[in-house]
Amino acid sequence: MRTATFYSYKGGTGRTLLLANVAMLAARMGKKVVAVDVDLEAPGLAYKLLDEPPTRCDGLVGWLRDRLANGEPPVSIGDSLIDVPVEEPFIDGGWLRLMPAGRNPSLNYFQDLAGLQLEQRINAGDGVDAFVDLKQQIEADLAPDLLLLDARTGISSTNLVTTRVLADDVVALSLDSPEQLEGTRSVLRSLTPLSSLQTGEPLRLHVVLARIAGRSDDIGSYEATEEERAKTERVRTFLREPADPLRATLTIDAIHLLHGEPSLVGGDFLVLARTRVLDATALHVDCIRIAEAVLGDEIRELAARAISDTPEAERREELARFFVRLDDVVAARGAALASKDDTRPAGDEPNLAERIERLDQLAVRDRTRCPDLARAAGAGGRRSPCRAQGRCRRTNRARRRDLRGARSREPRLPQRPRHVTEQPRQPLQRDRTARRLRRPHPARRRDLRTARRREPRLPQRPRHVTEQPRQPLQQRGAINRGARRGAPVG
Repeated sequence: MRTATFYSYKGGTGRTLLLANVAMLAARMGKKVVAVDVDLEAPGLAYKLLDEPPTRCDGLVGWLRDRLANGEPPVSIGDSLIDVPVEEPFIDGGWLRLMPAGRNPSLNYFQDLAGLQLEQRINAGDGVDAFVDLKQQIEADLAPDLLLLDARTGISSTNLVTTRVLADDVVALSLDSPEQLEGTRSVLRSLTPLSSLQTGEPLRLHVVLARIAGRSDDIGSYEATEEERAKTERVRTFLREPADPLRATLTIDAIHLLHGEPSLVGGDFLVLARTRVLDATALHVDCIRIAEAVLGDEIRELAARAISDTPEAERREELARFFVRLDDVVAARGAALASKDDTRPAGDEPNLAERIERLDQLAVRDRTRCPDLARAAGAGGRRSPCRAQGRCRRTNRARRRDLRGARSREPRLPQRPRHVTEQPRQPLQRDRTARRLRRPHPARRRDLRTARRREPRLPQRPRHVTEQPRQPLQQRGAINRGARRGAPVG
């Protein structure tokens, strides 16, 4: 069983909605999933997964009340769980069960929560043991593939348990504001070294930058813009700044994006619970990519199997768009368009030129538009810029001409001819010596003789003059004084 904790320093990041989407996707892919609402002070996971809040389920608060009162877990955990319906699964065998916070909103719920004194019990140690027993009972009684925990915001003892004791993965969400980034970095640094206190295994950290402004239609939903890349790099650099002490410095490889959705203003809905996806939004693409990062390569393999097992081209296209597999979208879209009977004469469609121009602009960032562009260009009597059933190869004449023109206008650095072998630059004296050594042997000897004749020579005494050993300065002075007085020298 793999456990993932979703945490945010403050509210308003879409943490609970992201957890609900990941849980629904995993259940539709044939996984057995249990979602637990640990945000006891402000519970909301039940509102994302159920149409109505629970009124007959004690949830986590009731389970903790019985466990702390009796000193052992309840006999059955089924009374604290609610089955969540999973519509139109891609792979059979999966299910989703929710452990809500309790019977909220009700007066009994808040009385039971206050009576737990959870912070004091966690600091004393028996609260930590209770959460460990909860995880073990879920694994023993239900044997799920995935356990998702919706943690409380801020800094609390409960978050220490859900992140350092129970979790294998930590998904931390933050807004792009100094307040939230500073708080998120401080909390994540408190988790270092990133390893589980229970098992000692390393924690996998996933940082999500939430509430990113939505993209316009001409940009597309699949590729990040230059502004978004610069923003993620700035946030990653900020989170990786050296800490004091240095061992608390974070190591973050990538930052995920979570775009805002205008349709969420009227109410939350699960984008990964939809059955028909004709055009994936930026929020849908973000949820899929975060789910793949949390769930691993297995979700990609299951998606490829679900697409390959579907015989209809249109349904394959819908599945490929849902799982954001662009190559499969292009292939399925091309096959679907090729199977349709086009009874309209070529060029009979009104405003065909405007449609081709529009599709050509959209295909720059969204290559899933290429089959439609190829079909429209073929109807207009033009050469298709890409193959309908192949990958995107936008190599029409106009685009090649524009590409050559753009390259010709680029400034170029002076280059040597290709036949000249590049050699590393050497000091001047070594370079001259190397050139001499590459010459033929007679020329090299002549150059050496010329170089020797040009070298400056120090003045030398004649060879017949005998060198006398130097004497100390004091002895030489005495000898000179004796010579001046006429005394014999010796």
